[in-house]
Amino acid sequence: MLATEKTQQVAQGAKQGKWHQTPSGRILAGLVLGLGLSYGLLLFVTRIVKMESLAPQASVFIFLGIQAVALAAGGMLAGAGQTKGILFGAGVGCVSGLLAFVGVITGALAGVIEPFSKEALAHVPPLQMTLPVVHILFGTLGGLIGIIVWKPLPKLDLPASVPSEQKPVLGTKISLPPQGDKKVLFPWAGPIAWIRVIIGMVVAVGGAVWALPVLNFLVALGGLDPAGIMKVQKDVSQGELLALSVLIGGTIAGATTSNGLKQGVFVGFGAGISMVGYFMMTGESSGAEKLLGPLLSSIFLGPLGGWFGSELMPPAPKGRVLDRRKGWF
Repeated sequence: MLATEKTQQVAQGAKQGKWHQTPSGRILAGLVLGLGLSYGLLLFVTRIVKMESLAPQASVFIFLGIQAVALAAGGMLAGAGQTKGILFGAGVGCVSGLLAFVGVITGALAGVIEPFSKEALAHVPPLQMTLPVVHILFGTLGGLIGIIVWKPLPKLDLPASVPSEQKPVLGTKISLPPQGDKKVLFPWAGPIAWIRVIIGMVVAVGGAVWALPVLNFLVALGGLDPAGIMKVQKDVSQGELLALSVLIGGTIAGATTSNGLKQGVFVGFGAGISMVGYFMMTGESSGAEKLLGPLLSSIFLGPLGGWFGSELMPPAPKGRVLDRRKGWF
C-alpha cells in the first residue's frame, strides 16, 4: 500500500510540473536546439570555409546538409524516450519548416544564404520547396532515431489499490492485470465531432482563400514589390500555404479525439469541394488541372492532419477530468 501511494504521489507530481515533458514542451525544446544549432553551424562554416571557391551546387548542398543535421538533432531531443517520438520529431520539422518558408519569402534568411550561394536567391521557388521538405523529413528521422536509441519505458497498468483481504506479504508476487488489445494505428470507430469538423473546414478554406493576400503581405514585409514576383513563385507559395491550412484544419478536427482520421476525412472532402466551388465562382483558377490540385491536396492532407492531431493530442483517459486551466498545453 505504501509503495502504491508513493507511486501515485510521484505520478501526480510529474503531471503537475515538468512542462518540458508535455507535447508542446518537447517540440519547443527540439525546435530551439534545431534552429540554434543550425544557425551556429552556418556561421561557423562560413568563417572557416571559403564558399566563393566552391561550385554553387556544392555550397547549396552544404547549406541543406547543415539544416538536415541540426533538425535531426532537434528531432532526437524531442522524441527521445517517448512512445510518440516520431510525431514529436515531425512537429519540430513542421514548425521549423514553416519558419524557414517565411524567412525565404520575406528575405530574412538572405544574409544566411548569400555566403553559400548567391545564385540560390535567384532561384527562390526550388529553395522554398526544398527547405521545408528537408526540415520535416530530417526532423521526423531524428524522432525515429530518438526512440530507437532511447527506448520509451514500458507501460505497466498497476492496480490503484489492493483490497485488504488480498494484501501481499513479503516475498509474494503481485500479478499484473492482463494486457488489453493492441492499439489500432488508424482507429475509425466513434462519433463524428461535427463542431470540430466545421472549424477545421473553415480554417482550411480560409487558408486557401487568404493564401495570396498573406503571401503579398509577407513579401511586402520583406521590403519587396509583390508585383515583381514571378508567377511560378506565387503559384508555388500559394500552394504551400493552401496545403498547410488544410493540414492545420485536419489537426484541429482530430485533436483530443479517438478517431482523428475519421474527422480529417470529413474535413478534407468538405474543404476540397468548398475550394473547388469557390475557385469556380470567382474564376481565380480555371481549368481542370488547377481545380484538381486543391481537391486532391485536401483529400490527402485532411485525413493526415486528423490522424496527426489525435496522435499528438490524444483524448483524456476514461474517468479522468482535465484541469480546464491547464488543458493539453
